[in-house]
Amino acid sequence: MIGTPGHSVDHVCLLEPRRGWLFAGDLFLAERLRYLRSDEEIGSLIGSLELAAGLGAREVFCAHRGPVRGGPAALARKADHLRSLRERVLELLGQGLPEPEVARRTVGPEGPMTWLSGGRFSVLNFVRSIARDRRPA
Repeated sequence: MIGTPGHSVDHVCLLEPRRGWLFAGDLFLAERLRYLRSDEEIGSLIGSLELAAGLGAREVFCAHRGPVRGGPAALARKADHLRSLRERVLELLGQGLPEPEVARRTVGPEGPMTWLSGGRFSVLNFVRSIARDRRPA
């Protein structure tokens, strides 16, 4: 069991080393997410993706999508994408733009999931997570 916080503080992945299988739970979901939960932490998520990508797994399994094509590389690409997103968000926040405008420019407009979840899942949560967690890249 490997602690992989970010999606939640208690999130874990399971590695079966003989077969090279990594059961990633909710760590992956997709390389590019549209929505983030209000309690997710981008900095921890990036660190967990990097850790999981470097475990030497040959196969990665997502709880929602099943086998992840090119698993370890996909985890690394997601971490890279989130790092780039964090840099852009911090740049725009540094220019004094309001959080909703930064969210629109970096991730895109809010969509049905935001409204259906009452804002618990939203584009704006990406920006708010980054604003809360201003660790260096």
